Amino acid sequence: MKKNLPLIIVFFLIVISALHRGGISFQAHLLWTITLLPIWAGVFIGRKHKLEPKIPTLLLGISMLFLLSIIGGWIMSSMQDFGFVTMTTLISGVITMLLFAQAEIEKSSILKLFTAMSVAASGLCVFGIVVYITTPADRLASTFAQLPYIVTAYPNALALFLIGLIPYTLLQFSKAFGDEENGYRTKEKMVWFIINTLIFTTLLLTFSRGGIIIAGLIVAFLLARKTLKIKKPFIILVALILLTTSVIQYARPSKFATNEFSKKITLQSGEKTSSIDERISFWKGGVRLIQDRPIWGFGPDTFEFAFPHYQEQPLANSEHPHNMFIKHAVDFGIPSTILYIFLLGLIVCMGIRSKEEKELIMILLLSIGGIIAHNLIDYNLNFVSSAALLWLELGLIVNISMKHKVISSTLITPRRVIISLTTLVSLIVFLAGGYEIYQRIKIINGRTLAAEEKHEEAAKMFANTRPLFFDDAILLEGNNAIETKNYNLAHKLFITITNRDMLYAEAFNTWTELLMKNNKYDVAEKTNYRALTLDRFNHLRYHLNLLKIMQKNGSEVSDSMAKGYIAMLESYLNLLRNNAHNTVETSDPSSAIKIAYILETAAKSPIQKVKFQNIRKKLIISAQEEREKFFNMFSIPLSPL
Repeated sequence: MKKNLPLIIVFFLIVISALHRGGISFQAHLLWTITLLPIWAGVFIGRKHKLEPKIPTLLLGISMLFLLSIIGGWIMSSMQDFGFVTMTTLISGVITMLLFAQAEIEKSSILKLFTAMSVAASGLCVFGIVVYITTPADRLASTFAQLPYIVTAYPNALALFLIGLIPYTLLQFSKAFGDEENGYRTKEKMVWFIINTLIFTTLLLTFSRGGIIIAGLIVAFLLARKTLKIKKPFIILVALILLTTSVIQYARPSKFATNEFSKKITLQSGEKTSSIDERISFWKGGVRLIQDRPIWGFGPDTFEFAFPHYQEQPLANSEHPHNMFIKHAVDFGIPSTILYIFLLGLIVCMGIRSKEEKELIMILLLSIGGIIAHNLIDYNLNFVSSAALLWLELGLIVNISMKHKVISSTLITPRRVIISLTTLVSLIVFLAGGYEIYQRIKIINGRTLAAEEKHEEAAKMFANTRPLFFDDAILLEGNNAIETKNYNLAHKLFITITNRDMLYAEAFNTWTELLMKNNKYDVAEKTNYRALTLDRFNHLRYHLNLLKIMQKNGSEVSDSMAKGYIAMLESYLNLLRNNAHNTVETSDPSSAIKIAYILETAAKSPIQKVKFQNIRKKLIISAQEEREKFFNMFSIPLSPL
């Protein structure tokens, strides 16, 4: 039991994370930092005999330099209140890898762990299939969604999680239906038959093109290696997967929109080529951002704030550039990215050089390869369930490889150094996680007091709240200061947040709206200009505020400006009609409608007046249609106007 304690803890971490939106929440990442301490205890405490040193000096050195580069990137960040998810994913991931590299783990325990995770994943698949059949969600996301209203869903993230387990489930299927000497009973054969059917059916219904292609490549690799053989059980499995998928598609009520695989694969679905076009745009913009700040990067989780400078289409922005290494270089710079790639490459090379347990090593390498490949065309390693699985598998490869001495003993770090470093970093992360929990509780209490209009009490709570990562903490305090009419404090707070988060257009926009409420239009004009300079394409309400300020100041809209807004609104209308990048969700159509109304009223040219009037009417119709199409069935109140 003691030896298996670290595996038991990480199993529950992954499963609990997967149950709540795949572990994308702030709380899930805090949970990871907190569980590092008991994992550390399970690895180092209670041993009755001395452990052999486990970590190669080069691997430990690269890991520590990598961690330092991450911390340095945050210190030099342009958005210091942001980056909690990326920071904890990487730091907790490296520590998880180092801890499991040093643990005493038997092969049988690893197999039991992955069997348990495969069963848990099957449960997620069953739940996801039920939700897919009974709700209008057009892609299966299971618990990787905002329940009970599946408005915000992450089917690609679910696909990534399944990819991390598919090599193991296929191996067990192959063994179960392999030679009789394997000793698998009929009951076990049926279990692996059902697990693989559920997982592959679910993967297909996520409609993740990247996930489906990578899963196909994994199957092809196992067939080429003859680990998986085209025999009767395999053919039946493929047929059953296709049949189950077809039955589920047929079972969905006709009133629900249903994707077609042929159109999805050939890019003929509603999104057309927008998915690929946007990714290419993100990659190009990411490369240009890297060129701007190659050493430290812009800081963790800053892509969506820095990218608008190179953005070409309205609303075509994202939290990340859909590539893990481009994202890392934008966040932390080129040197840190080189360390990242070298760290992953070193562990993979250790696994390839390992002479024993080749089958298990191959499965782990396939899982890691699949996860990395998927994150080259998307990015879902901000989900704890998948990120923890990746770093766990990397640690297990080191663990297994070191048992078979793939590295000379003269290149191994003494055990006391390993324990000292991992203890220090684990303790720091644990304390940081505890501190953030304490600060988050205070923020929630302050927000509750403000909502109850107890603004004086809320002000005292906010005044003593300073988390390391919380992008809205000072904004909340600023809003509360406005409510108490403490405008001097509010002004100071907005200066603070815009100095700490220099790319935060939303902060400048909130400041603008508050200044407008207090009739300080001269200052509002300056802050609105800053918001538009930072992010002119993604939030139409910034432009709405500009027009309101111009109206108040009696400024006229020039012909060139009117023409520019006609082009922008027509482009937005086209995006709205095609639902490109979920336009209805990412930008409230009411802003576009109000912009068209203001310009229609202010237009001197009859032609321009008619154009804005027509655009406004079309926007109203499209907004109503799209909202009803995507939201009405979830019983969400509609208010497009």
